[in-house]
Amino acid sequence: MKRVAVVDIGSNAVRGTVAEVLGSTAMRVIADERIRTRLASGLLAPGRLAEDRIAASLDAVGHMVALASAHGATAVRAVATAAVRSADNGAEFIERVERETGVAVEVIDGRREAELALASAAANFDLSGRVCVADIGGGSLEVVLASDGSAETIVSLPLGAVTVTARFGSFADPPASREIAQTRSAVRRELEDALGPSPRPARLAVCSGGTITSLVGAAAARTGASPLDVHGVTVPLGKIETVAAEVAALPIEERGSIPGIPPYRAETVLAGSLVMMELFDLLGTRTIAANRRGIREGLLLEMAGLSTPGDPA
Repeated sequence: MKRVAVVDIGSNAVRGTVAEVLGSTAMRVIADERIRTRLASGLLAPGRLAEDRIAASLDAVGHMVALASAHGATAVRAVATAAVRSADNGAEFIERVERETGVAVEVIDGRREAELALASAAANFDLSGRVCVADIGGGSLEVVLASDGSAETIVSLPLGAVTVTARFGSFADPPASREIAQTRSAVRRELEDALGPSPRPARLAVCSGGTITSLVGAAAARTGASPLDVHGVTVPLGKIETVAAEVAALPIEERGSIPGIPPYRAETVLAGSLVMMELFDLLGTRTIAANRRGIREGLLLEMAGLSTPGDPA
């Protein structure tokens, strides 16, 4: 059977996914790995990707290409997102990736990211009615407002978990309540500028990205469920708010001790959670569904030619 692979060069990590196409209506993920590279680290001030972060990302891409080969993938697509498209030396980085790994890299814009997140959500969730599909990465936040699965509004904003974390600057650890309120107000202004001050409500939000899957995982852990097996899990907003409040009250070194929040997200989960809380509040969202797949799955669906994807478990 045909096997395809995607390498996603993100702002905080490089991810690789290999899937096997099962006929004309489904596929099965057979390998899925993540390597933290922090490519966007230090990007906001100088506007350039740091050499040590470039080296780490090159090694990670090489590993993911080898992973695809080891699993017999006949086609590999590599994409880069917010960190690379905003960096002054992004083009140089892409040239090095292609020269050293032999894989061409497509730099996709925010709208394309949002469309891929929507494709993944549609493959896994019931999008009937008014729904928000959101993907929060390290560098950006993509939001799709859809009715019965059709996109009505698509926006991409520089509100990724890494980007917003940088705004805390010299804030206390943990930040004081006034500092958190200051950040939330700034985030809210950007969301309202993009979506309007009173957008039509979306009671359900299907969300991908490490921030939200970690928050859902932590909420699940409080009920005795596995914090790792959260794909497709839905939780009421109140449970997410409880976890977010705990995150905000703890210093960075203690956030990773919350069941469901990986230690490697300790630095960025607070900022990411503030962004998501403001988005949910603006949209009147009451229920959150976790999608662990997102843009990589959207690309895999395209590569597999699945017009009726079913459940690519």
